Amino acid sequence: MSSEKSVKLCDIMDIIRRLKEDGYVKQFYDDPTPYFNLTTESDKEIYTRPYERNLVKHGGETDNKIAEDILEEYCLNNEEYKKNTNLKTVLTKVTLLNAFYRTTLNNIHLVAIARYLCSLDIDNRIVPMKDGQPTKEPNFDLIHDIAYHHSDLFAHQGNTDFLQFRVITKNGIVNHTNSMYSFASKYCAWHQPTLYPIVDSYTKGVLYHIVNDNKENEDFQRFIEYPKAIRSKKLSHSMLNNYQIYYAVYNGFRRYLQKNDITLSLKDLDIFLWSYGMEHNISDDCSEIYLIES
Repeated sequence: MSSEKSVKLCDIMDIIRRLKEDGYVKQFYDDPTPYFNLTTESDKEIYTRPYERNLVKHGGETDNKIAEDILEEYCLNNEEYKKNTNLKTVLTKVTLLNAFYRTTLNNIHLVAIARYLCSLDIDNRIVPMKDGQPTKEPNFDLIHDIAYHHSDLFAHQGNTDFLQFRVITKNGIVNHTNSMYSFASKYCAWHQPTLYPIVDSYTKGVLYHIVNDNKENEDFQRFIEYPKAIRSKKLSHSMLNNYQIYYAVYNGFRRYLQKNDITLSLKDLDIFLWSYGMEHNISDDCSEIYLIES
């Protein structure tokens, strides 16, 4: 579960301003200089370890840059591969994402996962339309379909590799499901990087604390546009496992930064939240899903 450490909004703002002034946000993939001034030798050892940071230079390029160039080619630039209807091309992307992002999908399930993705009509759903125009928000149902609605894929294989989530409704806990939540966000983000922020335990942990440790900052709270149907405006860990609520909090924080003259792309903000959570050991592995009741 999440660390009990306090995350103050003013400290976060100061760090991001410094990063932008120093150019670290834009140089992250070119320069493996750590983002933060780490205070202890153990912190420095963990944060600069090549396996953890995956930023070792080879001939002027970092491992991250090489991997992300490949993902960009397959998910965004290649007309054949960026579509999501062919089993072989989808399996290629699933395999690459699982390897580069360490999404912990078991290799024996990758073909089944790719086949499931092919069935979801992703190409027509990934950019939602309203009145014939693309919306500015993600398709939350698509994320949840990928993340949670696939349990039957693995039931016959005795799968134990996925985190078991409990589904919460107004009537209590009703069933369990396996989760591909983080993978779902990464898969969609790589196909539509301006629409979908990435989810992982560090980003969830930091966002949770930003909200709950800064209740006195009413100006910041007004930037979070929670879905009207949610039962409580008090953010819980489980609520961040609902992508519509996660996006509301994430986008509220991003809009608050913009109000304070700090403009970050989704990718840059993903990097910051992940890095901050990793350095300060602030993560969230809550195994409950909060469903919005209509």
